Amino acid sequence: AGGHGLSGSHSGAAEGGQSKTSRRRGCRRRRVQESMLSANAPPAASHRPTKRPEGVITTVTDESKYVAGLVRLAASLRAHSPGVPLHAWSTNASAAAAALAEALGPTAAAEVTVVQSHDRTTDEDLLRLLRRVPGEEDRVHVREKLRYKLMKVHYTARSPFVRTLFVDADAQLCVDVRPLLATLQRTGDGEVHVAGTGVFHKGAFHTGNPGTTDPVLPITIFANGSDVDDVNSGVLLYSTESPAQEHVFSRWESSLLGIAAKAIGEGTWTLDHREHGKTPIYKDQPPLHDLLRAAVRGSALRFGLLDGRWNQRYSTCIFANGSALVHPFSHSEMKPANDSTNGGARKRQLRQKMDACPQVEPNATPSSDCELVQPFILHRGWWTSKHTEQHGNQ
Repeated sequence: AGGHGLSGSHSGAAEGGQSKTSRRRGCRRRRVQESMLSANAPPAASHRPTKRPEGVITTVTDESKYVAGLVRLAASLRAHSPGVPLHAWSTNASAAAAALAEALGPTAAAEVTVVQSHDRTTDEDLLRLLRRVPGEEDRVHVREKLRYKLMKVHYTARSPFVRTLFVDADAQLCVDVRPLLATLQRTGDGEVHVAGTGVFHKGAFHTGNPGTTDPVLPITIFANGSDVDDVNSGVLLYSTESPAQEHVFSRWESSLLGIAAKAIGEGTWTLDHREHGKTPIYKDQPPLHDLLRAAVRGSALRFGLLDGRWNQRYSTCIFANGSALVHPFSHSEMKPANDSTNGGARKRQLRQKMDACPQVEPNATPSSDCELVQPFILHRGWWTSKHTEQHGNQ
């Protein structure tokens, strides 16, 4: 796929009168681009381009809320980690590049690379799966649900960086991520190949004496068959130099499609995660859990569990005794509300706090020995993005 300058322009074809040599080079470039677009597996090691030392990656669809999220992510990276590059794949790279240029100015071209993503919905393996879904309306819903998830898992295995931090496009950085990326350079007992956080309401936090704990380092390293369930895929830290990491990420896409195909074939699929007893086929985390678990047990993968502040959506306070209280906001609390109601005022207050990397307050005032923690990466979610589009950052 071709990269875009932040003006969104494509590289133009050579004009008439070009030499045979330049035409041959142009043909070769087009063949390479087409090959990259159609490939479903990472290229062989001997044919891989040289990777940059470290950076952040994300994937984004052409929906306005996700383009706005990409701009917010890029701005927060510039503010907190100047010099760390961002590489984004987009279903509409021209529009995303234009939005970034408008928001961040011409110097953003050196900080952000936007690449047109491959449209997986035209590939035969997905079309074959969709043909098994009964009903045209359901087929459309399944295709749209899987569209972004497949793009995410596809490009996670294709990072242009050695030390990589994947962040969902609806998240923003609240601290410098360079110390986190540097943990991948540790050797010996401190070495990790892949790291992530727990799901939002089960995130573990470094607690106790601040002088003896480091929230940047993994809380736990799973290297001896420990279970890795409940890992959230919205923030992933990994080294692309690790064969064990590559073994997991290169199989993530096919595993997701395999789970979906099995559930559709058995009639047990759903697009609603609240429907118990059925398989939500758009969820990318179950196949990742399966692959991580198998790799930790059998392929020498060292998985590190990060402090929950690296992927925080809910307000959290840590008590003096070291225990943590996580307060999840319900969807009804965070959806845009009628401005004329008292409830609406409360919801707006909560969202405004979320908009600026805050220490978000629970509904109840915390006790005096409970300290609200500051997010390192704030996973805003669809509700804050929608609110920002409608009302702006108030």
